[in-house]
Amino acid sequence: MVECFLDNEPIDFKDMVSHLADGIYFTDSKGIVIYANQGLVTLLGFERPSEILGKSIFSFIALEYREFIKKIYAHEISPELVPDRIEVKVLRRDGFCTWAEVRPTDRRTIGPNKSGSYGVVRDISEFKQLQENLQNLAITDDLTNLYNRRGFKLMAEQELKHSLRLQTPTILLSMDIDDFKYINDTFGHEEGDKVLKLVASTLRHCFRTTDIIARWGGDEFVVLALDAPVGYVSLLSDRFEQSIRKASLSELLPYPLSVTTGMESSDILESVSLNRLIVNADRNMYASKRKKRLGE
Repeated sequence: MVECFLDNEPIDFKDMVSHLADGIYFTDSKGIVIYANQGLVTLLGFERPSEILGKSIFSFIALEYREFIKKIYAHEISPELVPDRIEVKVLRRDGFCTWAEVRPTDRRTIGPNKSGSYGVVRDISEFKQLQENLQNLAITDDLTNLYNRRGFKLMAEQELKHSLRLQTPTILLSMDIDDFKYINDTFGHEEGDKVLKLVASTLRHCFRTTDIIARWGGDEFVVLALDAPVGYVSLLSDRFEQSIRKASLSELLPYPLSVTTGMESSDILESVSLNRLIVNADRNMYASKRKKRLGE
């Protein structure tokens, strides 16, 4: 039992981890499973952790992903090239495959002269099925290739439900291009389209692949940042605004290009509607615009 004492009260972290919805595993240096919580057991179609213990973690990875995971585990791939989250197919006990998102960690010491690795495994089969179903729907914006309003709502609603279930923070950003009407009226709609594409490509570059990015309409964009602290999202947002300013210089645009951002976060303890997040983020964004005009 792992204990931590706060106000002289013992906390059994092992018991807490064993009841998490996401799968948790710990392996020795050879990849042999020495701990698995019930979340991972259920995902793989087993009943008890004892049915997984002693087996190679790689035996549960579908063949087309197995060598890549082994190379990561053996540190044969440079750390900066390893994504934080890896989407793979895992093999269930019944012989079927299901999609999972794996978050591997660095090797850790687990005892005298022993080391191993642990990771978090999330069932994303419903999410992947939703993605597949959405491929047949008009969910992307033709100009920017980002999600359109419909696609964003479908994907974001799903992620908000998952975030509430796991009690992880979710942040929505509303972004508007400053003086876009002036750019369109003065330089033409073709130039306006160029700006929209530039903003879209910069968003993709500055935010994470796990974040949901969309052109909400006109010159407004939205980003749903998943499982990210407010400070981290603020850092990404600042980097995005700086990148836009740099891009306007490198592209030699005949006008200053900038964006204004508003932010709203969800409450991890209670349900929050997507519409409320959008409305509040919009309100914050327009408040920032007014401050810009006033030179504050």
